[in-house]
Amino acid sequence: MAGIIRAYLMYKGFGRAGKRKISNSRMVSRFFHFQMTADAEIDIGQQILQKLADKKRSIAWLAREIDRDRGNLSKTLKCNSIHSNLLYDISIALEEDFFALYSKKIEETLKNV
Repeated sequence: MAGIIRAYLMYKGFGRAGKRKISNSRMVSRFFHFQMTADAEIDIGQQILQKLADKKRSIAWLAREIDRDRGNLSKTLKCNSIHSNLLYDISIALEEDFFALYSKKIEETLKNV
């Protein structure tokens, strides 16, 4: 597994062959972030936009609530993955546990292992 992680990250420009160096723990963290977004099949940005629509709130409102730039937040919500700290802030602002989507997917995946 570590060899796969190292190969992937070297391909992305990290490690001995790349210009950027990262620690093993950070390498594993980046790999699992990649794996989680690739395998989870959860478009978290779309889920957040749907919840905003349900609550009749705008991206501008959310940006003010979490003290972020509206333009950057809008770009972030077009992605299918999001940083956990930002997801936490959004969950609090919208009073919705978006982490539960991932927890449910993890449970389903572990049942199939």
